[in-house]
Amino acid sequence: MTMTETDRLLKVFQVDNSIDGLQGRLRAAERFLAEQERQLGELDKQKSANETELKQAKAAAANAEGEAKRLEGHITELREKMNSAASNKEYQAYLTEIATFKEQQEQQEAVALDLLGRIETLSSSNQEIVQAHEEREGMRRVAQQQRDERKTEIADRLEELKQERETIVAEVPEHTLAHYVRVRGQLGDEAMAPVEVVDVKRHEFVCGISMLAVPVETVSALLSHGRVTVDPQSGAILYLSDEARKAMEPVSKR
Repeated sequence: MTMTETDRLLKVFQVDNSIDGLQGRLRAAERFLAEQERQLGELDKQKSANETELKQAKAAAANAEGEAKRLEGHITELREKMNSAASNKEYQAYLTEIATFKEQQEQQEAVALDLLGRIETLSSSNQEIVQAHEEREGMRRVAQQQRDERKTEIADRLEELKQERETIVAEVPEHTLAHYVRVRGQLGDEAMAPVEVVDVKRHEFVCGISMLAVPVETVSALLSHGRVTVDPQSGAILYLSDEARKAMEPVSKR
């Protein structure tokens, strides 16, 4: 049987679906790898922010502890001076000053204590982030291995399909191919739709995508000359499968 334009387009369509299937498997592996890398990036940001805050907390805690010690030194000096106070008035003045420094010291000690608690929390969080990073890095390595394996697995078959497509496309008129490419860009793997036989005797046929009626004249045209015909509802290019052709054959020819 002589191949029509629609027959050739159908072969291109089938090859394109096979190519998309193979590339889809690779894209899925690449998406999985990209997700692991994205999450690793997020963990890196968290670790960096956590370490910066931890460094700042340690510095602030050291400052508070240093200030508390400095105030303790002042208090010790004042107590020594208080022992040699010349008058009750001077003695009371020392007491007041000591009380002020003591309050400031307690405030600095409270700040240092709060910061030490924050440092402990941040240190624990940092360990959790490091552990999560190690686990995610392991998943990233697995994902990369799977991506590389998938790429190797499909490479030869993908090249065969691309060469096969070039051979078929060379036999398709340029305007017909351009129309197909445009439709495929819009409909993807529904760019071509089979005509489904509902009832041969009653001449009832439908588009396999829109499931709406296809005129018998259209079906006859596809059978006779196979010109490119589009379903007005779905926009898909119609074709007749081997099963549909057989169903429409006279009983004597089956």
